[in-house]
Amino acid sequence: MGLKFTRKKEHFFLLSLLYRLAKLNPLSQKRRLKLYLELTWIFDRFAHSEAMAFYEISKNPVRINTLNFLSSELKPDYKVLDIGCNRGDLTNLIAEHVYRITGVDHDTNAIKSAKLNYGNTNIQFINGDALEHVKNVSEKYDLIILSHILEHIDNPISFLRAYIPYSKYIYIEVPDYEKSYHNVFRKDVGAVLQFTDNDHISEFDREEIEQIFEELYLVILRKEFRHGVMRYFLKSSEVI
Repeated sequence: MGLKFTRKKEHFFLLSLLYRLAKLNPLSQKRRLKLYLELTWIFDRFAHSEAMAFYEISKNPVRINTLNFLSSELKPDYKVLDIGCNRGDLTNLIAEHVYRITGVDHDTNAIKSAKLNYGNTNIQFINGDALEHVKNVSEKYDLIILSHILEHIDNPISFLRAYIPYSKYIYIEVPDYEKSYHNVFRKDVGAVLQFTDNDHISEFDREEIEQIFEELYLVILRKEFRHGVMRYFLKSSEVI
């Protein structure tokens, strides 16, 4: 739902002050733009970190939007694998809608936290390598979750190809590089802070990520571009 405002807005003193100070900035126009883009990135990260700490897990809009997208696809008999589950927040939300879910992560402390916080009988948390896990289980998963994982991977095509045989469906969520014109401006002026997170290897635009799916014969069943992320529910059209 959007918002409606009166034409005359409440006076915001800090905004007025900063506008006046900006006019005194001696830098060239390009350098000013670059500076403001870098500051925008920094404060956006601050706001994101504070928001993640502010919201209860069950009320966090980031997690809720993911669950809302997935809810129509989840089935009570599904066996799900959440790769890179971190502390298990999303894993736990999904667990209420499926038969069983397994969360895997390399981070020992994250898995300890997940086990401590979420003790549902249909959740299993594993500290280790997800690919080794799927190779050693006897049954195929109905769904693999890759929520904010692919952007951290050196070779996303090889990574995805390895998991396709082990699941009927794959859910992928990554940051949307085309979420605003600011990223276009950042490329044009050579801004240092163009990545969404310091550990990201790739920042995907919509065309690029869908080319990856096409190369791997992954069929897009549903997709959504919302709140700065791309969400895809996929099915393999053939065995890779």
